[in-house]
Amino acid sequence: MLHQLGEANPVHASPRVGRPVSVGKGAFLDFPGSALQPGCIYETDFKRYANGRPATVYAHIVQQEGRPDRLALQYWFYWYSNDWNNKYESDWEGIQLLFEASSIDEALATGPVSVGYAQHELGEKADWNASKLERDRSHPIG
Repeated sequence: MLHQLGEANPVHASPRVGRPVSVGKGAFLDFPGSALQPGCIYETDFKRYANGRPATVYAHIVQQEGRPDRLALQYWFYWYSNDWNNKYESDWEGIQLLFEASSIDEALATGPVSVGYAQHELGEKADWNASKLERDRSHPIG
């Protein structure tokens, strides 16, 4: 169900693709069940939906507004069931590579200058050559 902070009842009981719902800041999905109970609906549904397939990753290329010399490659990951430190339902995480480039071809030829990670309630940025950044050749390891 789609909820809005401060509202007692759901905004929409079953949001679906193609049926946009207008919500304000503080909207969140609340699936049935309790993520803290072993074998909960999130855990079992996630295993059933995944069925041994790799996770889907969404990619987006964008230029920084007012900076035509900056190109960002964003990767977004959606986790239906997040089995992290405190187990909870539904989470978006992302990685962004920043290039000092004005085109995709230029970015591929020069490589990234920094990488940013967005996970849970935190974010972290590192220069591409920073010692804290672990890489497999040209790929950051999360």
